[in-house]
Amino acid sequence: MADKLYATNANRKWCKEKGIRLTATPKAKRKKRTPYQKRKERNEYARRNHIEGRIGNAKQAYNLNQIKAKLKQTSETWIGVTIFVMNLSNFVG
Repeated sequence: MADKLYATNANRKWCKEKGIRLTATPKAKRKKRTPYQKRKERNEYARRNHIEGRIGNAKQAYNLNQIKAKLKQTSETWIGVTIFVMNLSNFVG
């Protein structure tokens, strides 16, 4: 699942080479879709929206966008700890 911004031709080609299915609107004219395909696409976008919402929540409530570490490893550690705390707070209550 990717944002529409990342559905460029280069990214589409890279995903195809790696065997990754990209959930993005097709570039070509849309074919007639079955009800199953419509439902599947709607569920994929709903799942992506849920994930985006959690990321937005992490940025606002847990200050994920305020990480100012100088080293890459330190930034990754802070991000991991923040996600751990988010998951912990969901588990507890």
